[in-house]
Amino acid sequence: MISEVVHVLSLSESFLPVLGVIVLLALVVVLPRMARRKSARGGEASPGRAVSSTLRAREQMEDLIVKLHDFGREIQARLDNKISVLNRLIEEADEKIRELEARGVSAAPKAEAPNGSTKAKSDKPVSETGDVAETPSRPETGKYKSVYDLADEGHDAVSIARQTGLQPGEIELLLELRKTRGTGDKDKQ
Repeated sequence: MISEVVHVLSLSESFLPVLGVIVLLALVVVLPRMARRKSARGGEASPGRAVSSTLRAREQMEDLIVKLHDFGREIQARLDNKISVLNRLIEEADEKIRELEARGVSAAPKAEAPNGSTKAKSDKPVSETGDVAETPSRPETGKYKSVYDLADEGHDAVSIARQTGLQPGEIELLLELRKTRGTGDKDKQ
């Protein structure tokens, strides 16, 4: 049995070059036919077109990656702006709380009203419902007043940001806070 395997191996070594030539001829004949069939079905007719479509696809992918990277940076910048504005607002709120605690407003005992409800004793105005009226959290500083004035003149957040040196996100937040509080100059008139 071993001798038969050795005999087959020796025969296969002599036929290797012949077998290689047959495979090469088959590839030379078969590949062009396959390419013609593919082009007849609407596929790529030439290797040049295949290369150019591959290059176009690569360029499109690179453009998409650049756009996604830019979009990510833009989103990160917006988030950073909003975070800095919120941190500043938190600091201002903490400062207001300290001021109120120093004046004893937050620690004021509640007194019972004649109708049985409780109200905070405070020097703040009280509405008809018995709630303490809301006052602006801080007076308009020069910078914020200029933001409100420019907004009242019809400027958008980006142009206001350019003129005041503040971030557009901060401008938008200030204007939204003014709307929700109802403390704008238009409301005062």
